[in-house]
Amino acid sequence: MTNKIVDLAQRRQALDPSQSFIVQAPAGSGKTGLITQRFLVLLARLEMPEEIIAITFTRKAASEMRERLLQALRLATKPLPDHADDYLKQTWQLAAAALQRDAEKGWRLLHNPARLRIQTIDSLCAALTRQLPIMSKFGAQPAIADDPSALYLEAARATLDDLERGEDWSPAIEALLSHLDNNLAVAEKMLVSMLARRDQWLRHLINVRHEPDWRAMLEQALQNLIEESLATVMSFFSLREATELAELLQFAASNLDDQNEVALCSSLSALPETNSAALPQWRVIVNFLLTRDKSRREWRKKVDKRDGFPTSKDKAEAERFKTMKTRYLELIESLKENEVLRAALEEIGNLPSPGYSDEQWQIVEALCELLLVAVAHLRIVFGARGQ
Repeated sequence: MTNKIVDLAQRRQALDPSQSFIVQAPAGSGKTGLITQRFLVLLARLEMPEEIIAITFTRKAASEMRERLLQALRLATKPLPDHADDYLKQTWQLAAAALQRDAEKGWRLLHNPARLRIQTIDSLCAALTRQLPIMSKFGAQPAIADDPSALYLEAARATLDDLERGEDWSPAIEALLSHLDNNLAVAEKMLVSMLARRDQWLRHLINVRHEPDWRAMLEQALQNLIEESLATVMSFFSLREATELAELLQFAASNLDDQNEVALCSSLSALPETNSAALPQWRVIVNFLLTRDKSRREWRKKVDKRDGFPTSKDKAEAERFKTMKTRYLELIESLKENEVLRAALEEIGNLPSPGYSDEQWQIVEALCELLLVAVAHLRIVFGARGQ
């Protein structure tokens, strides 16, 4: 008895070569098998097998995909097994059609598997630069650097070395170093880190720097980031936990002076809003629930009078204080198994403010200018090193 494939219709639809698809599914659900079948569908229709390109992230994945495809083609050279399930039958039929095309065109894929273009993203890019040496601006074919950190560091140092050369961007270097207390190592590390992620920001930075209101645009991006993070954290709290947390914050605030940060949450009857204006209140919640360790913030194990949970010599009041402390510890106990929530709260504690002061904006402008210079130096380093 074979298991019924509940998404069979979607799998068949994804084999339509006239359309493009994004396939999202968990590990082990058959995505590689589906790609193999689509590859076979295309093989049965094209003039040359090199017209199909399948790309992966790793050499291992590329090797496994190629072997899966060759297994399917070998399978079709023999009669279909009697015990074959629906997936195997369909794969056999598609592979048989691909082999028929192979015979018509004389590809001999089983003897020439290198004609199956299944490769990593890096090898595809290398192939493109070989074909377009002028447009790629590399000249000779560059090697792929498995660990480009040394190249990033060289570009970062070259950028900072421009300080004494009187370049147009030298004042930006001076401003950044002044902000970092002239710590060159920190400046280098910052530039190296950003160069390693240039695919995430370079195109946006190039586009936005020429906009007259680009400060407002970046501040809006900050606000969007903050609000997305706050909404994520909010979703992890049940209604009971949110209500309990608000009551505990109110209690703690009532036992602290108005200068204490917890006073920001003294009037809460529920969790704060998830807009950027509520970030200060959320930071209070983070400090209320997590330790202040810099390396990793853990769930708190105790509270005392400094946190708004005092003791009292009055018996009735002491009993009430004890009850509230017990409720706090029980809330922590109910939350502490949720590692995703802990990490999300820790992230909120590290979020930037939703806007820039004029002084901060000067540093942002300087850094944005230097990032583009650093990318230019990186291109020079790539060319000089042939990588």
